[in-house]
Amino acid sequence: MADEAGMSRSVFAEVFAEVVGMTPGLYLRRWRLQLARARLDEGATLKQAAREVGYASHAALSRALSGSVS
Repeated sequence: MADEAGMSRSVFAEVFAEVVGMTPGLYLRRWRLQLARARLDEGATLKQAAREVGYASHAALSRALSGSVS
């Protein structure tokens, strides 16, 4: 994303955090968890949701979900 915006990674991260209110990494984690929750609500299994949103395993998604705050 930094390349697309014509910025260095550090400058992009700083500007992103100022505009969005969180780091790009935190934003991405929250977005992926939101997508996973939506898939689970639609009836997907934990394994399916994990694979679809890019988690290495269903266990990793389970840990992320149990540690997240809505």
